[in-house]
Amino acid sequence: MAVPFPQGPPCEGPPLRESQGSINAPPGSCPRPNIRGHPKLIAGAGNRSGAFFYEDAVLTDGWMRPKQEGMVFRWNVQPAGERFAMSNRFTKIAVRVTALCVVGLGLASCGVNAVPTQDEQVKAAWSQVQNEYQRRADLIPNLVATVKGYAAHEENTFKEVTEARAKATQMVLPANILSNPQAFHQFEQNQAQLSGALGRLLAVSEAYPQLKADQNFLVLQAQLEGTENRIAVARRDYIAAVQQYNTTLRTIPSRWIAAVLYPNAKPYQTFTSSAADQTAPKVSF
Repeated sequence: MAVPFPQGPPCEGPPLRESQGSINAPPGSCPRPNIRGHPKLIAGAGNRSGAFFYEDAVLTDGWMRPKQEGMVFRWNVQPAGERFAMSNRFTKIAVRVTALCVVGLGLASCGVNAVPTQDEQVKAAWSQVQNEYQRRADLIPNLVATVKGYAAHEENTFKEVTEARAKATQMVLPANILSNPQAFHQFEQNQAQLSGALGRLLAVSEAYPQLKADQNFLVLQAQLEGTENRIAVARRDYIAAVQQYNTTLRTIPSRWIAAVLYPNAKPYQTFTSSAADQTAPKVSF
């Protein structure tokens, strides 16, 4: 806080008017304020290690002088102890920030985010599997209707396909299906049954040359085969994502990190049936 000089001249003694040693002081200059006896100053403020800030003064040839003739210096004093305390406080803050950064980088390098990252990858892969299975289910009604037009007496095959599709699409999937062995494998079995029924439906076309030549049937067949290929790719990506996630939960040190930070994380289920159960047989026309 700027305060006026209490009394007396602004210097320790008369203003310098002649040289001191090898230093030439301009007339009226003041190398240092006289702060002795000031009631508002903190003890030790007069130490030479203190920092003095002059106001209403100009710097001339390295010496402080009043802006106007006869003006008394106004000044602020920051004691050396206070200045050291402020510097120490800033140092502590900088050290803490640096320590936090180092800890954060260390945790990141230890894979602290591996569990949630891989968990999201598994869920994304699972969503893709569901999308491809749904796409296949959407093609079945048109395929059945087309085949019926040429093979109306194949009622058992049509019924089998229709029931398998209904069982697969009407299953209610619980929120924890990926970590629920019973629900997951029930879903897998339903899709396998539908794949088998579709294979038998396509085999029926072998006995009906006119059906094999039907343009609508050929388009549906091509779409179904493409969907089966996408299902195979989606299943492969899901299996790879689950393998990586489960390995993180079961190996050290990521296992310890997961136990502390993600105690609810559980290993996920993966497909166990053979590829033949999940892929419709290819039929040459």
